[in-house]
Amino acid sequence: MDRIQEMQFFIATANAGSFSAAARETGASLSSIWRHVNALEDRIGTPLLKRTNKEIVLTDSGKLFLDHAQEIVRSVAAMDEVLGGSPSEPHGKILLHTNVAFGQRFISPALPDFLEKYPQVTVNLWATDNSPDIVENGIDLAIRVGTLADTSALIARRLGAITFHVCATPDYLARHAEVSTPADLEQHRCLSYRLGSNPPIWHLEGPDGTHDVKVQNRLQSSIADPLRAAALRGMGIALLPARLVREDLVSGRLKAILPQYAASIRGSEAAVYLVWRKERHMPAKLRVMIDFIVDVFRDFENLQAT
Repeated sequence: MDRIQEMQFFIATANAGSFSAAARETGASLSSIWRHVNALEDRIGTPLLKRTNKEIVLTDSGKLFLDHAQEIVRSVAAMDEVLGGSPSEPHGKILLHTNVAFGQRFISPALPDFLEKYPQVTVNLWATDNSPDIVENGIDLAIRVGTLADTSALIARRLGAITFHVCATPDYLARHAEVSTPADLEQHRCLSYRLGSNPPIWHLEGPDGTHDVKVQNRLQSSIADPLRAAALRGMGIALLPARLVREDLVSGRLKAILPQYAASIRGSEAAVYLVWRKERHMPAKLRVMIDFIVDVFRDFENLQAT
């Protein structure tokens, strides 16, 4: 059997968690997936997968083999592209991971243009609000927000930064105490955008220095939309990404509070990065996808409000 094919089917099975899911992902038959993976284990002489009634998990040998197999398959694909492919015709699959908000607001609307321009490239857009390991999960490109973990095996390109507005409805502000200093926020019900695992503390920098305000959080969320909805219902003062509330501020549905202060979540960097594995030869499909994502975020003015 083709050893590269064996490794490809093994990688697909390990990442998908079952033979049937791997068959759907690769387009191969279930029997072909099963036969190639078994042949690989027989040839190596050790089990790589532990089969149970509910799932397939990697053995210790399987975890070690997966890392090497992924590198070998990537190297072979890159070599094929360099020797036989056309740089003007990128091709192959891309696994792109992002959080749900960026996937919905930025990537999804622009992705059809990319697919139309590069018909030989297929994209698997994986959107979750956790940060799965890029290497272990075979992710080609990932959009990350905040401080990056160990990047020794990765390359990171800064795309921009999220800026925030403190805001509320005019009705809420008319019914509650005036907010003229950062300390006044402690007397209000607040709606907090949560970037990390710790309770959000609002950090404000202004003409009189910096202030860390431990607000009374009536609602916290790592997704901004519920916070915006609650703010528009007059439920409190919100700290929200500027891009999300720009039209609300222009229309008067929301009113900016303490606009002379730059607001953020203390201890949570709001920079946005595009991250990928270090490769000796970068495939053309990744080069064009990187350029595409950089252009998307450039069009959105690095997430700054105008």
